[in-house]
Amino acid sequence: MLKKRGITRHTFLFTSLLISLVIVISFGILYIALPDYYFYSKHKKLEDHAENLVTDIKSAHTQKEINELIKQFSALNNAHVTVYDEKDELIVELSTPFSLYVNHLGDLPRVRVKIQDNSDNHDTYKKREVIIMRNKVDSIELRKDIGVHDIGFIKISGTMQPINEAKNVIISLIPYLLLVDILIALIAAYLYSKKITKPIVALSDTARHMQTLTPGITSGLRTKDELGELSENLDLLYEKLCSNIENLKKEKDKVTELEKSKTDFMRAASHELKTPISALNGIVEGMIDNVGVYKDKEQYLLKSKKLIDNLSYLLNEILEASKLHVNESLLKMEPINLQEIIKGALEDNQLFIDEKQLYIDLEEIHYRIESDYPILKTVISNIVSNAVRYTVEKGIIRISMTDEADFYCLSVENQCEKIPENDLQKLFEPFYTRNYSRTKDKSGTGLGLYIVKGNLEKLGLPYTIENTSLGFTFNIYFEKTAQ
Repeated sequence: MLKKRGITRHTFLFTSLLISLVIVISFGILYIALPDYYFYSKHKKLEDHAENLVTDIKSAHTQKEINELIKQFSALNNAHVTVYDEKDELIVELSTPFSLYVNHLGDLPRVRVKIQDNSDNHDTYKKREVIIMRNKVDSIELRKDIGVHDIGFIKISGTMQPINEAKNVIISLIPYLLLVDILIALIAAYLYSKKITKPIVALSDTARHMQTLTPGITSGLRTKDELGELSENLDLLYEKLCSNIENLKKEKDKVTELEKSKTDFMRAASHELKTPISALNGIVEGMIDNVGVYKDKEQYLLKSKKLIDNLSYLLNEILEASKLHVNESLLKMEPINLQEIIKGALEDNQLFIDEKQLYIDLEEIHYRIESDYPILKTVISNIVSNAVRYTVEKGIIRISMTDEADFYCLSVENQCEKIPENDLQKLFEPFYTRNYSRTKDKSGTGLGLYIVKGNLEKLGLPYTIENTSLGFTFNIYFEKTAQ
């Protein structure tokens, strides 16, 4: 694993070296700084306790009480206390460790000894002189003035021997301690490197899997730190990337479909244009050659005019349909009175309404909606025109608007023959006419509902078509807005 995962190996080596270095430096600092720290600590402690001892001695009433105070101080602080009178002479029975010796001999008179004077031959004094001779070792020396009970001052001597012994012990233990500590450091470094690099390795594996662009891949790391934040951002980035790729695929399919639709539209348009042009060309050639029935030029000029009118209407429809594939500017949304648009569309078809003696059932529409006026007008005009064209003689056209939960529904229903359910959606195909074949029905171009469908999709308005008990209805749904 360490060979495979470079970051784990590097982290392990760096961490183990760092911990080992810290251990070695710590031992070095301990060895160097321990005597000075011990001296500082010992000196401070002796200084504080010495002040207390001076206070206690000054408040004591008997020599025995003073002796107990000094012995307790000496035992507590591992220090010797020597007591001197105002003449700088040693008071043996109060000084440690002589006070223990004096007490062992019994109560003796207070004895004063000059340190520098060795001319006295008294055996007792000689013994005491030997006792007061000390080895020259590192020590802490303090002097505190007393001034009561015939005591001039005291000297406190704290030995440094324990710290010297501790240094020697540390030196002897260093090889073993280093070995154990380095072993612990290696184990700790290995565990730490595994733990710290585990989420990084997981993110690396996830990123490698994301190269396949397979949807749904996530790192699954949700820790409350920077790695967790990185993991979450990586997942969001990959999700957006997959979403964008999917959208691009859809756009590509849409463009492909659009190109196919354009191609099919142009082929159908060419075919639709070819028929009236061929008929018109035949009539004109017959009149020019003055042959057969075409000798009656007045009659065939009228037919030619009708063919030209139909051709002109067809071209206008084709041009209108071609606009659906042009990416125009943004829609201009504005409040619209549907009642006015519907009445205008009915007026445009009034001649045909009167000719077929149709009954128009138009409800009063009071709702105002938001939309693009020119496009919506084209939509409603085509729907109304289509309803007028295919309604039976003396039939009914019913136009109403209902208030539903989230939408207003505009319905244009006309009385006509039922359309097979399988053929309903074919009505939106270009050049598809009501006799369910292309280019044979001369009552229309077959582009009306194709144009309606494209414009409704441009406006983002849902729509439905369905057979009803009366015949056929076209529904448009407008989202409610504040009135």
